[in-house]
Amino acid sequence: LLDPWGNPYIYWYKWEATPDAWEVFGFHLYSTGATGDTANDAIKTKINATTGVIDADFRDTANDNGIIFSGE
Repeated sequence: LLDPWGNPYIYWYKWEATPDAWEVFGFHLYSTGATGDTANDAIKTKINATTGVIDADFRDTANDNGIIFSGE
């Protein structure tokens, strides 16, 4: 499934190696916008790779990079 810019949507959920460490109810699904990998690299710095918890200031990074999360 591709977003309007032709980039794949990004899906994050429990990691196979550490499924019990995931602290978020649900998953993360987002479009990386027009900048694709650059935006994805930026938002990955705001999501804890083990727990899935998103930093409180993630919205600034998302807005600056045109990232659209599901439900928006």
